[in-house]
Amino acid sequence: MIGEPSGTAGAPMLSILKKKELLNVLVVVTRYFGGILLGTGGLVRAYSDALNASLINAGEINKEFGYLVEAIIEYERQNEFEKKLEKNNISIVSKEYTDKIKYIIEISQKKYEEIFDEKQEIGKIRKKENKYVNA
Repeated sequence: MIGEPSGTAGAPMLSILKKKELLNVLVVVTRYFGGILLGTGGLVRAYSDALNASLINAGEINKEFGYLVEAIIEYERQNEFEKKLEKNNISIVSKEYTDKIKYIIEISQKKYEEIFDEKQEIGKIRKKENKYVNA
């Protein structure tokens, strides 16, 4: 059995991903032979069209370096803190009520540096873990 001609599938698809500057992408294209010989140009178009259609339908998720952050807030500061999070589009991962409110939030490094400084007056803020977060 003879496979696809060299350079008609992987290389054209990789070229598209590089042009779109996409990282951490897995692409699988399956082509069933329908009895029609497409030729080299037809194969390149078939694989490229399949990838482009998939990218349009899949959408993109942009990630950037950031942190999981633990914030311990007094109850009287809850509204102020949550408004700050909402205004800056920061995700709350979890919230625990004890004598104070313990939040776990996801935040990009850039927003962390802009919003939380060394003289934090809202509550106790500390980085728990480095991770990639939605941009």
